[in-house]
Amino acid sequence: MCGRFALTTNEAELVEEFSITGVSSSRDPLPANWNIKPTEEIYIIRHGEK
Repeated sequence: MCGRFALTTNEAELVEEFSITGVSSSRDPLPANWNIKPTEEIYIIRHGEK
């Protein structure tokens, strides 16, 4: 069985929570989802260079 998880935070809340700068999003925001499957898009936060 695959692991699943939930997305309850929107992009703006993540930017504020992690003090992220230089965000430019040209995509539609991801909707809240209580049953994210391995093939679905999610937000990620990474530290360091691109």
